[in-house]
Amino acid sequence: MRNGQDEQHELAQLNQLCDTLAMCRYLGKKLGYSTAGCDNTFRYTRAYLATYSPDVNAEEVLALLQRLGAHCDCEVGLNVCAGIDA
Repeated sequence: MRNGQDEQHELAQLNQLCDTLAMCRYLGKKLGYSTAGCDNTFRYTRAYLATYSPDVNAEEVLALLQRLGAHCDCEVGLNVCAGIDA
């Protein structure tokens, strides 16, 4: 069972790897702020990382996102971005 401390630690790791808030804004725009635009992949997350964080290991970021409950772009918004203070 996960606890809040684990989640906070993983969010901190994510923030060290990339600008999480900027990624969330990017995904929101790409998805039209709706889950209807999601194709159940990390297509836009991968595109963001390739463009804005090219030196980051994308697989490491995706693994962190999955541990945080996100298994596609829209779930990043629902399970990760929704908990970030803008």
